[in-house]
Amino acid sequence: MTKIKNLKLARDSESLNIYVDNGDDKDPTHICYWYFEEWEEDAELVVPAMLVAMELFYTDQFQLVNTLGMLPFIKVNRVYCTVCESAYIDTTQDNAIHNCTMCVENIQKDDPTRILPKDNVENDYIIDAGNE
Repeated sequence: MTKIKNLKLARDSESLNIYVDNGDDKDPTHICYWYFEEWEEDAELVVPAMLVAMELFYTDQFQLVNTLGMLPFIKVNRVYCTVCESAYIDTTQDNAIHNCTMCVENIQKDDPTRILPKDNVENDYIIDAGNE
């Protein structure tokens, strides 16, 4: 799953809000928001849109933000492969490390710089995203 740092989902009996929490001193960046009156007025359009947005929130946050055209409002870092320096991924993680699929297959098992899944508990390293 592609996660976006500080992307939050707030839901209650009256609304659904997906937003980026920019900290206490700044206003949030709203990605999408629905109020219960919209559900009642146009349920055929609103409810499927909400369900898709919630599904993407939990499965591919980057696609959610990109689909809604909100990507320019979110800080994205381009991270290049540490081995070949040509493959890259776009991520919102700070200090991310990326090794592309081709390079990961060729890294020797005894290489001291190799990042193994057991070392990636907090998902601070992106180890196999490939080159799109």
